Amino acid sequence: MNNNEFYSLKDKILNNDNILAALLLLLTIGVVYYTPYLFSQIYFIILIYFAYQSDKNYFWIAFFFILLDAPGRLFLGGLEEDIRQIPNYTLPGGLSIAFTDIMTLVLFTKALKSEKQYKFIFSDHFILLFYYSIFLIIYSYILGLNFGNTVHLIRIFIPWSLIFILPKIFDKESMENFDKILFPFVFIALLTQIHTFVSGSYLIEIIKMSESVSSSNLLVAQEQVSRAASSPYIIFYCFIKSLYYYFSDNNRFDQIYLFAIAACSILSIFLTATRGWILAFTFILLFVLVKLVRNKYSIQFGKATVFTMVIFLFAFNLSPTLKTQTVNTVNRLSTLRALFYGDLTADGTLSRLDYRGPRVLSKYIEKPILGWGFSNTFYDYRDQHVGHHTMLLNVGILGFVILNTILLLIIYQMYNSEETLKVISEHGKGIIIFAISLIAVFIIHSSSRSFWGFVIPNYAAKLTLILFLFNYSLIAVPAHKNTN
Repeated sequence: MNNNEFYSLKDKILNNDNILAALLLLLTIGVVYYTPYLFSQIYFIILIYFAYQSDKNYFWIAFFFILLDAPGRLFLGGLEEDIRQIPNYTLPGGLSIAFTDIMTLVLFTKALKSEKQYKFIFSDHFILLFYYSIFLIIYSYILGLNFGNTVHLIRIFIPWSLIFILPKIFDKESMENFDKILFPFVFIALLTQIHTFVSGSYLIEIIKMSESVSSSNLLVAQEQVSRAASSPYIIFYCFIKSLYYYFSDNNRFDQIYLFAIAACSILSIFLTATRGWILAFTFILLFVLVKLVRNKYSIQFGKATVFTMVIFLFAFNLSPTLKTQTVNTVNRLSTLRALFYGDLTADGTLSRLDYRGPRVLSKYIEKPILGWGFSNTFYDYRDQHVGHHTMLLNVGILGFVILNTILLLIIYQMYNSEETLKVISEHGKGIIIFAISLIAVFIIHSSSRSFWGFVIPNYAAKLTLILFLFNYSLIAVPAHKNTN
């Protein structure tokens, strides 16, 4: 490889944005965990100021995503009195506002000032959901909604403003730069996950010098599966985007690099032993093998797969930890067989069907048509680990049908619309992967945690879902129809 080839390859993997994001992450770790809380508050205000002044919106949204879903559970919020986390800001009257709320408000302000507008192809679907949410909010106050839960309600809807924000401040080049910043974090997340398997502690607990409250569930041991995960939403997003670039006529990223991202994403999710996520990723992988690995991709993809499997097998044989976790994960997956034969607890490893779900449904059946909205009763009975049950509790059977019909229509449009077929004819089949990503979202929502509907507890999960939708829209709608 000559110098020109080396620098060309380097440019397809790393650039100055990657270096800046890594340095800023290290600085943020130092500020959050090793300086006084007041200094941390000032630091994040400075970050917000730079984000507001910067023309590189993609950089700040990528860094925001990293903070929301950082490797090793860094910055994950603990108790409110814990000062070693991303700070909140107290307002007059005892109210507090989170950094995520301020950052979203700043991005919203920048979107309002932007003169460009990229068409969001699913705007009609979400306008309908917006009007329905207004009805639900009024209905919730009739049922009873106190001030504290009103604040929660506001925070539920704040991330959805990204549907308006992204089309105003992103274009295709911005999205590619955004992806370039995030892609290396797949490898960092996998490394921190493996470290947790060995140490029994997340990186955040080591940095805070605190005892792990869940080390029994994190340390890998014989017949003891670790449930450690690291940056799952960043991994999910990067997995989908790496597949999109791999199967599209896009030379922005090196093919081997994209394959490595996809392979490490699959490995990381598999090693979490989280059955719903594994089923979702397995579905995506099967679709790729059946529908996308054809013609020019088949030999190249086959060679890369064999090479990767050899490396992984070699690593597993060298590492007793990885080998043990793999065996334990397979054993945990095998409990699904008991579920198939009628054991709702899946050999005592599942509580969704015999406890969590029935608890939520016991309250839902009191108001089956409209549900409990966002009322106090909803907050008392909601459970993010049973997505469909919580959706029924929230919006009733009427809202359940509306929400899931809209999701199905979006998936169909992504898979089989004129826009999709035109992109396939011009740039390859990679765009189809976004439709499959939403089916995977639905699988996770059905089997692991809430990932669709008004109430998705995790901001990073909402951002991931919105990014899938916006990526498709940005690619499917021709540029000359997009800009004003």
